[in-house]
Amino acid sequence: LVITWAGMANRRTLDGALDLLTFAIVCVHIILCPYTKVEESFNTQAVHDITRFGVSPSGLEHYDHFEYPGVVPRTFIAPLGLSAILVPMFAIVSAKYHIHCLRMVIGCVSVLCL
Repeated sequence: LVITWAGMANRRTLDGALDLLTFAIVCVHIILCPYTKVEESFNTQAVHDITRFGVSPSGLEHYDHFEYPGVVPRTFIAPLGLSAILVPMFAIVSAKYHIHCLRMVIGCVSVLCL
């Protein structure tokens, strides 16, 4: 099997196009169905608490996770990373669209990991 530079370039172009298509499908899905499933609710609530109250000791007492404990300790690391990305976005986007931003970031990260 002989692989040429032109063949490799075509393959990269196809891979890029498929990545864009996958991202577009994620975006359309989020626009049409912006709300989360029950499996996403812990992370969604954790991101909300982190971005709204921060991670200072005084902010921690406002977290819903103290009232509704459960799987929180192991699901809290990913929301910390997501919150770091989302805080600047939330500063310029209406609170009405925060859930859209959160799901878009999760979708982007998922597509990039494929």
